[in-house]
Amino acid sequence: MYYLEHINWVFHFLHSPSFQDEYAAFWNTKVQDINLIWLSFLYSIISCSAIFLPLDAAQNAGFPGRSLRNKSHEWYSASRQALHAGGFEARPTVTQLLTFLITQLYCHLGQAVRNAQALGLDRDVPGKNYIDTELRRRIWWELFNCDIFQSMCLGRAPLISTSPSKVPFPAHCNDDDITETSIKPRPMEEPTDTTANILRAEAFMIFEKLYNTDVDLLSSYEYVKSVDDEIADLVSKFPWYFQIGPNRECAILGDHLEFITWQHHMINSCICMQRIRMNRPFIHTRTGNSWEVCVKAANDVLAVYSNLRNRNVDEFRKSQKFLIQGYQTFSAAVSLAGFLLVERAFPADNIRKDIEMIIADLAYTDANISIAVDGRKVLIKMLEMHDRRGLREPLDPETVISEIATVFGGEQSTRKYLKRCDIGYVLNDEPATTGPTAAAVPVSTTRPVDQTVSDHAIAATHPQASMAHMISMGTLPEYRDPYYNMPETIQFTFDDNYMNWDVMLQHMSYYQQ
Repeated sequence: MYYLEHINWVFHFLHSPSFQDEYAAFWNTKVQDINLIWLSFLYSIISCSAIFLPLDAAQNAGFPGRSLRNKSHEWYSASRQALHAGGFEARPTVTQLLTFLITQLYCHLGQAVRNAQALGLDRDVPGKNYIDTELRRRIWWELFNCDIFQSMCLGRAPLISTSPSKVPFPAHCNDDDITETSIKPRPMEEPTDTTANILRAEAFMIFEKLYNTDVDLLSSYEYVKSVDDEIADLVSKFPWYFQIGPNRECAILGDHLEFITWQHHMINSCICMQRIRMNRPFIHTRTGNSWEVCVKAANDVLAVYSNLRNRNVDEFRKSQKFLIQGYQTFSAAVSLAGFLLVERAFPADNIRKDIEMIIADLAYTDANISIAVDGRKVLIKMLEMHDRRGLREPLDPETVISEIATVFGGEQSTRKYLKRCDIGYVLNDEPATTGPTAAAVPVSTTRPVDQTVSDHAIAATHPQASMAHMISMGTLPEYRDPYYNMPETIQFTFDDNYMNWDVMLQHMSYYQQ
């Protein structure tokens, strides 16, 4: 189906062969015997696929015009309804965690972590067979990655307070290497389905050190430098197919392994942006080597993207993987645009070319994909602000803060940083003689996982969280779960809103061999 081919590679927590077996069995199951939690999982896959599925394919399945994009909300509502009807809160299951990981909406993250802990995923309780054990490990590490990614984007403490290293990484192998009775790990020098999962988890374990205490370690340059040195060392030891050369070149694998290079882009851009976030507070005073780190990260952040693109620009712009990685690409361009606005000494020519490249590429995407349309407008606005700044014209950074806050680590840090692009600040401010102190300062206590505050209340305090997603949180930008806090015994029915679901599933299926 479309999801397995074009979206699953981003996180790859599913075991595709067993999912396809379950999917085939689903069609032979009587309606009264359907597992509603599994149905919720399936609906979430359809919801996510509906955002990106080419419209001509949707029309062939019987959906008129562009209505498929709007139906993503309906599929998601059906997924949440099925979850509640299946009693997911009273009886947590691994399948419901898969449902969360499809969308990774921040407002449900705390609940997903609690359910995973209730199932023993944080203690590596073994599953019933090799497939089940590997699936549990993939899920736990993806929850950890999601949690740390949100910390990086929003500047908040992680929800997972225990060390994730108690659980082994997923096996480095392809899905076909795992059966119920055996598993065949492969060496890291050989790219596999789970390579990116492992490398991302290793990187995020290092970044976690910045957020897992009750003190603001991001204000200590010495601590930030120690983390940055550790991440640089890790990246230098990545396998050959995840390396970037001195001239921004990287390995381009065969067509059947193209997803590996896209995963390289995703991880590389994420690491580069986090290195920029960490070092940005110190570059105005040129503390340590913060400036050099940011220059290199800015130069490399779109290196893999450029390699993928330059092979064939026209085909690249038609690629579903390009569309699905829209938010990550937009985020990288926003980081570069922020430097243009604020850092007068930054090498503007090369950076501007990269930003203009992204603006041009986003123009070729579906007009109904919000991250493409709205993201492109934000980048154009930031370049216009840069041009006005050069002419000493007044700027209004507030007009873009809410739209780029997740890229800069939260609204407060974004507002503080962009204040420096104000013309009055630029004309009157002299670089400070001292930078941020090397001593950490107290901040709020880490939020425990068994909190009584609802996840929806937390989401309300972080409205920008609806954009913090490594695929695209333009998915459900203003969605609020209509079934939150409803009784578990709600009536579950199929109504006219979902009458096309079986047609859609059949169209998305693989052709029979």
